[in-house]
Amino acid sequence: MQSRTYKYKKRQRQKRLRRLGVLLIALALGAVVVVVGIHVANKTVKSEALSQVDVLNGIDEQTELKADWEKALNGNAPNVAIAAYDHKTKTTIVYSTGMSDNYYMASTVKVSVLANLLYQQNNNDQELSTEQDELATNMIENSDNDATTTLVNDETLSSLDTFWSTVGMDDTHTDTDSWGLSQTTAADQVKLLNEIFYDGNVLPSTSRNYIKKLMGNVNESQSWGISNGLGDNATYELKNGWLEYDKGWIVNSIGHVKDGDTNYTLAIYTYGSDSEDEGIDEVNDIAEATYKYLTAE
Repeated sequence: MQSRTYKYKKRQRQKRLRRLGVLLIALALGAVVVVVGIHVANKTVKSEALSQVDVLNGIDEQTELKADWEKALNGNAPNVAIAAYDHKTKTTIVYSTGMSDNYYMASTVKVSVLANLLYQQNNNDQELSTEQDELATNMIENSDNDATTTLVNDETLSSLDTFWSTVGMDDTHTDTDSWGLSQTTAADQVKLLNEIFYDGNVLPSTSRNYIKKLMGNVNESQSWGISNGLGDNATYELKNGWLEYDKGWIVNSIGHVKDGDTNYTLAIYTYGSDSEDEGIDEVNDIAEATYKYLTAE
């Protein structure tokens, strides 16, 4: 027969084991919660940051490319806004210096004018007339202002705002007195370029291809900016804008570049250069730095 002391000690050991078991289970559950919590937190952070930064092999693409842009500018440009979308990594990198608000669009608005025209024609089951085709071609390839004004008057500026809202360009707005002084952000322009060049859901493929064709055939005298510093095998489509206004020159360039595995859209906006040539040099340097970085990945 077992003694009372033995039975007491046995019951105490059993209690301790039960308490230990409960503690271990609690710790295990806590660890699961922590791991799940960390996983969810990381997933949330990653999903929020993916549009702005992508880390590959320990390299922060946003930081690296921004450093190259800063080096290219060398402190010479007072107001610059840049946005680049790297199709390979599905990453958008945004950078600005000087002005924090929107930038004047100048002739880069002409891509929006054409996209809006095609959007309206498609919604109304219509095709461009011969006159509209001639005006659109002259507007994009030669940056003709009279052709632009005619198309804008036909469409009305208010329809441009509606189109931009449809594309998700919430920081882009028309100027009621001058289409060239409509304002935008580089990030908004990348949204438009991505709609055109990467199977967007607002414009049908026929409309996108029409815009690509015209942007790929700009007058040779206007082949600067996005096209600067590209390799021999690279292809590009672009639209530039330049205008002397108030505090200096507005010089902008938007477009698309493809070379082998490299595939990106780029929007560069500047304001305040002392001359047109100075502004073009700044835009050229940014475009070349972008190409070198993205082709070197």
